Amino acid sequence: LGKFLDHKAERGELDGMYAWARESLLAYARWAAEHESPYLDRPEVLEFPTETWAAQDLRKAEVFDLAALHAKSPGERERFRERARFFFRDGVERLGGMPTRSLCRPVVILLGCGGSRAWHEERPEATAPRGPRGIDFGAPRVFVPQKRRALRRLAWLAAAAALAAAVAAALALA
Repeated sequence: LGKFLDHKAERGELDGMYAWARESLLAYARWAAEHESPYLDRPEVLEFPTETWAAQDLRKAEVFDLAALHAKSPGERERFRERARFFFRDGVERLGGMPTRSLCRPVVILLGCGGSRAWHEERPEATAPRGPRGIDFGAPRVFVPQKRRALRRLAWLAAAAALAAAVAAALALA
């Protein structure tokens, strides 16, 4: 979402989709600031607790850094920046202590996230355009898994087929 927002802003497209993406990023970052913890704090829930999980926490830092650019208040911006610093520092420290730290996956994640972290630290007052305000996004829809939708359609088709068979049988007897 952060990259999408950057792209839209560069093109001057501060429209409804920009506003929606911005609100989505902020909603996720607010939730994550309260609920996320480093992956390796609970290695028992991971099938394979490897160095890649420590590197994945750098991606969380990236989300918080991007959300800080779009934060609605200085307090929220600082909260996101603090979370970004925490996840980045924790991920780098854990990764640095692992003998497999130089494997491809963690190195690629580091290369992708490391430079942007430095950019954000050097520009603590940087902000992104706010975009339009007061847009009504409507009420959120309840998520219905595809399997449940398919089973519901199957039940409707079975009922329609049974009704059609009953009508055909009634017509055949008449």
